[in-house]
Amino acid sequence: MNAVELKKSVLNYAFQGRLTKTSTLNDSAKHTLEKIMQEQITLIKEKKIKKENSIDSTNYSDIPFDIPDHWVWVKHNQIFEIIGGSQPPKSYFKSEPSPNYVRLYQIRDYGNSPVPVYVPKNKVTKFTNDGDILLARYGASVGKVFIAKQGAYNVAMAKIKKLFQSEHLIDNLYLYYYYCSSIYQSKVRNFSRSAQSGFNKNDLNSLWFPLPPLEEQKRIIDKIEELFFKIDSYDNHYLALEALNKRFPKDLEKSILQYAMAGKLVEQDTSDEPASELLKRISEQKEQMVKEKIIKKEKALPPIIEEEIPFDIPETWEWVKLGEICVTNIGVTYKPESITTKENPNSIPVLRSSNIQNSLIDLNDLVYVNSEVRNNQFLHPGDILMCVRNGSPKLVGKTAIVNCSGMAFGAFMSKVSSPINEYLQIFFQSNVFKDQLVSSKTTTINQITQSVLKNILVPIPPLEEQKRIVFATNNVLNKFKEKFKHVF
Repeated sequence: MNAVELKKSVLNYAFQGRLTKTSTLNDSAKHTLEKIMQEQITLIKEKKIKKENSIDSTNYSDIPFDIPDHWVWVKHNQIFEIIGGSQPPKSYFKSEPSPNYVRLYQIRDYGNSPVPVYVPKNKVTKFTNDGDILLARYGASVGKVFIAKQGAYNVAMAKIKKLFQSEHLIDNLYLYYYYCSSIYQSKVRNFSRSAQSGFNKNDLNSLWFPLPPLEEQKRIIDKIEELFFKIDSYDNHYLALEALNKRFPKDLEKSILQYAMAGKLVEQDTSDEPASELLKRISEQKEQMVKEKIIKKEKALPPIIEEEIPFDIPETWEWVKLGEICVTNIGVTYKPESITTKENPNSIPVLRSSNIQNSLIDLNDLVYVNSEVRNNQFLHPGDILMCVRNGSPKLVGKTAIVNCSGMAFGAFMSKVSSPINEYLQIFFQSNVFKDQLVSSKTTTINQITQSVLKNILVPIPPLEEQKRIVFATNNVLNKFKEKFKHVF
């Protein structure tokens, strides 16, 4: 049962007389009702209320439920009247207070986003004082109840007027909670026309009001507010726990990846060849590819300065820029008229952002083009495909390892080719990579340029340790994601 349902139950118990202990010693609501009737006689004589609005004999055959013996049932319209608001033309509206102007309250003004409006006092006829009760009368707001502030109110609301003079006979907070309860709420929400034109005072002729003695009203109010406070406290803790439960899997995944990138996920082995030797071999391989004209020689990247290094890594590791250990380039640009079908013998499948789902290649949304594609715009098994441009900043930087061949990739994507791609795929999922995208303002412009990508700092472990990291990370995350698959 959620907080809203709990509060409904509390109110149901309250107005059935089951929420508080009752006392019948010289304490009967019949005395209260007699005083109201006496005051109504005076008001009728003074022509302040009509006789048909006063308390008379009541048919008790349709009362909704039993109440304590010292309580009484009375028809709503015999002791209360609803008075609709007034609506001056918008041409009189002002957004700031002015002399001889009054605040005109609308339903929105009792919510989280009030928009103050002020109107001339002589252009409205319906006013409220602090503590008056207002009922929403129209549309989706039907059923809402407000404790009024001093000002005027518009036609979407009705003010409750007591058809007697003594304010101490019925407590205003008791009355407020009554309108919040299902006795009133079920009535107004079941009017066949309430969703369109709302309701009027005659619609409440059959509505019952359970009247306890004044002192018991106060005890009921105190108990309602005590329980509502506890329910709100419970609800806040429940919502916090729900948020934690939703956040926990993602936070734990980030922690696992962070540990992997900091050399804390698996043990170091002193017999492992240091990362510096691996980097030398990768550099030699790239030089050979340049000689063989497989790739073009690129301008040397700026050296890493100490202030750039985000955290310490083990001694056998090395910080390096991504462009030093891989080859990257963007994909093919094609015109709309180049899009064709799979059956076309000249068609080439092109992978796009939508073909990366949950860090895996998804071939369900392939585009086929009949267009010129350079050799370096084709993908090979083991390449990493990265989204480098997208309307959503959340999708920029997502990656997957390619497990197919013969496919090209689009211009909003980049290919990353390196002999250590399995480790780099773990790196690309970590905040070590993602935080650098944020600091480079990549997420602001929704694009990773080739320059930004090549200058990304990567912590490189020895090759054997990379293998242990990849195995451990994938093993833990796969089990973890299976357990929390409703989140991922």
